[in-house]
Parts: sequence; C-alpha cells; structure tokens
Amino acid sequence: MEYVSLGLSVLAILGSLMGYLLHDRRLKAQELKINAYNLFKIESEQLEFKKAEVRASLIKGDRGKCTVKIYNKGKARAHQVRLIMDDQDFLISNTAFPLAFMNPQESAEFYIHLSMGSPDSMLLKIMWDDDYQKNNEHQQILTF
Repeated sequence: MEYVSLGLSVLAILGSLMGYLLHDRRLKAQELKINAYNLFKIESEQLEFKKAEVRASLIKGDRGKCTVKIYNKGKARAHQVRLIMDDQDFLISNTAFPLAFMNPQESAEFYIHLSMGSPDSMLLKIMWDDDYQKNNEHQQILTF
C-alpha cells in the first residue's frame, strides 16, 4: 500500500511538473511573439518620423485659373522639393520651386492659367529628399 501511495505521489508531482513546463513553454513562445511585434511597431514608428510625404492638390478657380497646392503630410522635413510637369501648354505663375525645404504640414502654391486648347489633365512628378531616403518620388495626375 505504501508503494501505491508513493507511486501516486510521484505521478502527481511529475504531472504537475509537466503541466508547468508545457505552460511555461507556451507563455515564452507567446512572449517572443509579443516582443517581436512591439519591436516591429517601434521601428516602423521611428521610420515614419524620418519620412516626408509630399503630395499635390488642385483648387479650381474662375476663368481658367487653378491653384496647385503642394504640401508635406509626412512627419519629417522634406529637402530639395522639385516638380516635373509633363505638359507645358499652359501658363504657370509665381512658382517658388525648387524649394530648399518643406516642414511637416507646410504647403506651397502656384497658379496655372488655362486657355482654349489646354490639356484636361497634367502629370505632376514631385521629387524630394528626407532623412530616410534621397530622391523620393510621387507621381500624380491633376485633372482640371
């Protein structure tokens, strides 16, 4: 009878130990996944603070006058902001491009004067440098 109770005690201890080890292994695997996710999230947030996002929008005016607004919606300063336009069949006035820099949430504007025979849209290529990368580029079609 003593051997049976001793055997049951040993089995209970071994069962508890196995349950603890399996549970501990599962918790450690889960902790590794959580740590990897948190590290990825922190690194991606740090990258976002190094990136500028320069975009354009078109504000239609009266009598063939349109305002093109170039803005930085990123979280970093954009350096050497340059514009390349495909068609020059219209008059562009008061452009300050290329810009030396554009801070986050800042914008710059220039005017386009359309006439008869002007195209209906324009391909605008915006290039800039930031802390993340040189020669970033965004192409956008503006429809008049």
